[in-house]
Amino acid sequence: MLVLIMVVIFCVYAKVLNFGFVWLDHFQIEGEECIIKNFLQVKSLFFNPLLSSRGKGNYYRPLFKVSYTCDYLLYGLNPRGFHFTNLILHTLNVFLLYIILIYLGIDRVSSLLSSILYAVLPLNVSTVVWLGARADLLCAFFVLFSFLMFLKFEERNKNFWYWLSLLGYILAVMSKEITIGFLFVIAVWIYVRRKSFKLILPYLLISGGYLLWRFLVLGKIGTRRQLLWGTPYSTILSSLVGFLKYIFKFFFPYNLSVSDAFPKYNSIFHPLVCVSLTFTVLVVIFFLKYLFSKRQILALAIGWIFCFFVPISNIVPALHFWAERFFYLPGIGMAMFVAYIIDSNVRVRRMFYFLLPMYLIINLNYQKYFNNDFLLFQRAIRISKFSREAHTMLGYLYMQKGNYPRAVYHYTFALQDIPWYYTYVYKPAIFNNLGVIFMRLGDYSRARFYFQEGLKISPDNKYLLANLEILANLEKEK
Repeated sequence: MLVLIMVVIFCVYAKVLNFGFVWLDHFQIEGEECIIKNFLQVKSLFFNPLLSSRGKGNYYRPLFKVSYTCDYLLYGLNPRGFHFTNLILHTLNVFLLYIILIYLGIDRVSSLLSSILYAVLPLNVSTVVWLGARADLLCAFFVLFSFLMFLKFEERNKNFWYWLSLLGYILAVMSKEITIGFLFVIAVWIYVRRKSFKLILPYLLISGGYLLWRFLVLGKIGTRRQLLWGTPYSTILSSLVGFLKYIFKFFFPYNLSVSDAFPKYNSIFHPLVCVSLTFTVLVVIFFLKYLFSKRQILALAIGWIFCFFVPISNIVPALHFWAERFFYLPGIGMAMFVAYIIDSNVRVRRMFYFLLPMYLIINLNYQKYFNNDFLLFQRAIRISKFSREAHTMLGYLYMQKGNYPRAVYHYTFALQDIPWYYTYVYKPAIFNNLGVIFMRLGDYSRARFYFQEGLKISPDNKYLLANLEILANLEKEK
């Protein structure tokens, strides 16, 4: 079955192997920011934030760098090798999902059909195709591995499998923060099935140790940013709508984009908030209903979605609130739900036979945008014109091509505060690049203005300080 899954995935994603680096790949891979080049840098894996050199010390993901480094040692800077690894990881994740569904009592046809559906799911394209989403593939692999090992422990009652499950969880939390949701999945599963707090305790200790160490390295649990740049009330309402939209896009992959601006919701009486709140309450009711019933797989699926959605919901402040790739791990719960439905209803299963070709067509069409930076972010602007992240990247691309008017337009747009949308942007980098543009154009007064604006936000930014010094020398020579 592994071979069949691999054949399907590599046929669907075959053209991706010819794609180059896009977006953050240029900095993280080509710029070697996430590649370990000597043994002295190994220590930094565990004692330093990811990307701290660019002022983005909000992540702690040691295995992310290890993964890139392994690819670099094998393939150099050949993007084909990096994409090959992404496809292998996605293949393994789909296969582990298939095996888990079998363990949960789903018949082989339904398990395979739902796994293949997850494999070609359009919502997963950005995770599989964009190399910067490697952390999502890694953490999903180790979470699925950990859960499967615990299922084998339940079946065979040998501690070897239990220790492997704990090891998988350790590796998962070292891959991406969202993994912490697995603590609640496995804790509820163990309590309902075995009533054993003793088996839960090691997972709890691993989670506590990880959060403590992450706090010591980063100085925070989430980020220093305010809750969704708004109030806790707005955060909760917007998160409810976000939850519903993720579920909707799983089944109806419409207007997919690698970078969206997400609307803020400030009133509980907004129609979408009302629908989302009602939907969420019903989901919770069904979860509690099935938790101690013979349909525990439904409770597992719902709990899986919830537990892995909470870390991306911004209840704990994070840099981003909405991105398709974030639903890769929660989406596994949706695949479990689909597996149960088509296993118990032959008519619904037949419907999914027609759904798969549609997903495949959308998947193949969406892939093409990831072959080119301009295609990727021009599409993002068409889908979500207020995405400051997309405007920032287009500004950088036009700057690299020497099209300074277009670069200034996109950078200036990205600097605007748009209070009715959540969209992330790193302003010091934009001020720095605008300063560089005007320095090249010989407009030294405007260049100085932008450098100084950037330093107001980031006083120790080495790029701004260095460029300000260069500007001072140019002004002396003038």
